[in-house]
Amino acid sequence: MNTQESCALRVGVTAPIQKLDPRGTADFVNYFVMKQVFETTFIALSGDQRPQPTLFTEELKPETKRGEALVFSAVVKSEILFSDGTEMTPAHVYNSLNGHHMLRDRADVELKGDRLFFTLKRPDARFAHVLSNPALVVYSLAGTQVLGTGPYRYVTGSQPGQETLHLERNPHYRGADAKIGDVAITVYPRKPDGTPQALIDAIATDKVDLTFSLSKPEAEALSVSAIRKRVEPGDSTAILWFNVERPWLDNRDVRHALGLALNRNGLARHFYSSTLTFSASGILPPALGTMPDMLFHNSDKAKAMLDKAGGPVNRPLKTLLIPKARPYLPNPHEAADLISSQLGELGIKLDVQPTFDIDDYSRRTATGNYDLVLAGFISDTPNPADFLESILSSRSIPDRDGDILTRVNLSRWRSPAMDEALDGYRAMPTNDVHKREIVKILRDEMPLVPLMYGPTVTVHSSKVFGVTQEFQAYPSFAKLELKRAGRPM
Repeated sequence: MNTQESCALRVGVTAPIQKLDPRGTADFVNYFVMKQVFETTFIALSGDQRPQPTLFTEELKPETKRGEALVFSAVVKSEILFSDGTEMTPAHVYNSLNGHHMLRDRADVELKGDRLFFTLKRPDARFAHVLSNPALVVYSLAGTQVLGTGPYRYVTGSQPGQETLHLERNPHYRGADAKIGDVAITVYPRKPDGTPQALIDAIATDKVDLTFSLSKPEAEALSVSAIRKRVEPGDSTAILWFNVERPWLDNRDVRHALGLALNRNGLARHFYSSTLTFSASGILPPALGTMPDMLFHNSDKAKAMLDKAGGPVNRPLKTLLIPKARPYLPNPHEAADLISSQLGELGIKLDVQPTFDIDDYSRRTATGNYDLVLAGFISDTPNPADFLESILSSRSIPDRDGDILTRVNLSRWRSPAMDEALDGYRAMPTNDVHKREIVKILRDEMPLVPLMYGPTVTVHSSKVFGVTQEFQAYPSFAKLELKRAGRPM
C-alpha cells in the first residue's frame, strides 16, 4: 500500500476476518468489511423509508401477474465499473442473484435485455428490502479475485485471516470519492475469558480510530477522553432455542416450564445498568417494533409445570454456544453460566459446548445434534417480516446448503399455522391480524425464548467525522472523514 498506515482509517475488530468472498456463509464482521467493497441492488434506510435503488435505474416496477405470482422488474444501470475498470453488465447482476440461497425460496430471477424480472413465490409487500440484504451483493469473477463496485477495494494480495486487512479507494467508483483513501482493519482478539483487553489498549494508545466490536458495558468503561461513543436502539435479539426434534423438548409443557424458569431481567441486569431497556419482552428488537410475549419469570409455576410434564430430563442438555461476543451477547460464556444456574433450580443440567468459529457453528447447527442453542440474530433489513421469517419459518431450518446467518430456525420447528401467519404478515404488514397470530402461536408453542436486546455501539476517535446512524450498524467508510493534526487525510 502506497499510503502510510498512519494516514489510514484504523478500524479495530475482535474477530478474525475469515472471508473476503461474498459467496457463501459469512460472519457479521465479514459483512461489515464486504459492505465497503460490494454493493446490493437496493440499500436499506432507517425507519419506514423505502429502500433506494443503487444498481437499478428505478424502483421495482410491478408487472402483470403470472397466475397467482406477482412479478416485479427493474432496469440495470449502465456505465457502472468494477474495481478493475471493467463494466458491470446486466448479466453480472443476474448471475449474482439467480439461485442465491437468499432468493431460492422467495423468487425466480430472469434476465431480458437490460431488465431483471423477479417472479415472487409468495406475496411480499416489501420485496425491495429483501434485495437490500447484505448477502445479496453484485460481484465479478476475475481469475482468483472477486471484484465489487463499492467505494473501496481489497489491496492486492489481501487474504482471509490476516492480522490487518487493507482497503484502498476504488478509483472506478461512480459516486463521490471516499474522503479517506485507505483503511486498515486490524484484529485484536479477545482473551479466553472474553475480555477485549487488546482492543481497549489499542484505543487507549491511539492505535484505533473506529470500532463496532465493543459491547455497551465495555464501551462505557472506557475512560479515554479523545473518543466518542454512540449507542443506538438495538437491531438484534439474544435467543435461547429449544430443539423440538429432541425427546423431552418435543413436549410443549416442558418448553413452557423452561421459559418460566428463565429470569430475563436478571440476565440483563448482569450485563447492563438499564435492565428494562435490554431485557427482552418479545422477539423483535426495538429497531423493528414490538411484539410482547407476556412471559414473566415464575420459579414456582415453572417447577409445578415441569413436575406435571414428568420432571427433569435424566441427562445434561447439549447446549451449543455462539462463537465470540455479539451485540446481543456481550459475553456468551457468562450468559451460558447464568442460564445454567437458572435452569439448575429445576434440576436441569447443561452441557455447554462452545463453537470455535462461524464455520464450526454452521456445521453443528445444520446437523440438529443439540438440545439448546444460545445465540441470537442481527437484523439484515428494517423489515420485521424478514427478521421473523429467518427465525420462525419452516423454510428457515438450517441445513448444509443454507446460510446459518439467515436461516436460523434453530428450534427446527415446523408449524403450518406459523408459516401461514408469516406469509400473511409479509403480504400485508399493516394488518395486525397476522401479527397477533404470530404472537399467539409463539406464546402457545414456545419453541424459543428471547433473552436480551443488543444495542448498536460505535466507538470512534474525535478525529473521525461523519459517523451517523444508519439502519445497519456499520456505516460506509466513504462517508467518513479523518483529520489528524488539524487537516484531512
